[in-house]
Amino acid sequence: MAPQLYIIVYKGDPVDLQSTRHTALFISENNQATGDLLDLGGAAGFFAFERVENTNPTQGRTFVKKIPVGPILKGPTKQQLTTKIAATPINNTTRSWNCHTWIGDALGRVVAENWISSQTKSSAISSMAGVIVEAADEE
Repeated sequence: MAPQLYIIVYKGDPVDLQSTRHTALFISENNQATGDLLDLGGAAGFFAFERVENTNPTQGRTFVKKIPVGPILKGPTKQQLTTKIAATPINNTTRSWNCHTWIGDALGRVVAENWISSQTKSSAISSMAGVIVEAADEE
């Protein structure tokens, strides 16, 4: 069975703005609640890839939504999917580049492997954007 891929959206903390909402990717197997969270730590200009294994992202106090990215079309293993996403370049030179942009870049790499369709990527990004714009403290 192919791994499952999700976009995770967290509230901004301490202020929940569109620009402070955090996004990450989550990979699980066999519909388990736990898996690997893949994201960027740091701030603009200082981002670094982070991987948290065997975690349930829905248990975090700032968790907002778990958005499915799928179906996975062509059987990569969890490790292959993780490796491909982890190799997504990080742009620490462009101030406007952030974890939201990284999600699109990472999913583009998954599309390039034919593991998801471009329509699946587009739909997932659209859903992510919809959740980001719901930030509670936005004026």
